Amino acid sequence: MPMTIMVISTYPPKKGPEVGKIFVQNLGKKLPPFLKRIEVYNTGCDEGIRVYAIYEIQDDKVADGIREITARMVPFHEVEGYRWRSEILLKATESLAMIGLAPPK
Repeated sequence: MPMTIMVISTYPPKKGPEVGKIFVQNLGKKLPPFLKRIEVYNTGCDEGIRVYAIYEIQDDKVADGIREITARMVPFHEVEGYRWRSEILLKATESLAMIGLAPPK
């Protein structure tokens, strides 16, 4: 089962054009076969704009996938006010299994 990573970013609305240019450049770069972009969502928030980018990484390539995602985030460091972090996500069924439970059949 692949590992799911969510990258959560925020930036000021006035930086939208700068962020958009970098985002489009990243979209133009083909992802390696062990990394799959599930979806990218955005919404308004107190900080301005919030983006949720969800990826799946093959289990045997997690370290490579994290490096690839991080490398794609580096260009955003040039955008004043841009912040990001990544989180590992577990499906509820995975979490239940960790405590010896299973969902009903």
